[in-house]
Amino acid sequence: MKDRRLLTALLMCIVCFGCGLEKATDYNRRGVAKAKHREYKAAIELYSAAIRLDPDYEVAYNNRGVAKKHLGEYEAAIADYDSAIGLVPDDANAYFGRGLVKKTLNKTLEAIQDFQTALELAAQAGDVALKDDIKSFLAQDESNSEEAQADVKLKDDVESFLLQFK
Repeated sequence: MKDRRLLTALLMCIVCFGCGLEKATDYNRRGVAKAKHREYKAAIELYSAAIRLDPDYEVAYNNRGVAKKHLGEYEAAIADYDSAIGLVPDDANAYFGRGLVKKTLNKTLEAIQDFQTALELAAQAGDVALKDDIKSFLAQDESNSEEAQADVKLKDDVESFLLQFK
């Protein structure tokens, strides 16, 4: 009888404490799924929940920055990228994301700095895919002449920077 009560108590503890306790990674994973379906507001809520559970979870800040960028919340996106970089200073993706937002805001020089930092960190980490993403971004349509001139300058700066790693 005593063993049965102990077993029942143990099972109740497992049920009560094992269920419903989600980790920051669980919320982040669900946020990624929402973002893939372009449900950015829902994704932001889930990333925010992940951050509340683990304020040092850099990936959630980075992902929330991406979602905010898609909603046009550029300054808030930059703040999230800043937080991600503050937590993990060698996160090339956060620099690249922040550079994309700064480029959107016509902060070209700041964008160049972020792209160069992202390229440097990607090279150190051996992340060829990220370097290719940056090159692809720089090769986008340059139809606006003023923007095109800035993009050509940016492209030249980045290409000379890349030569250092060949």
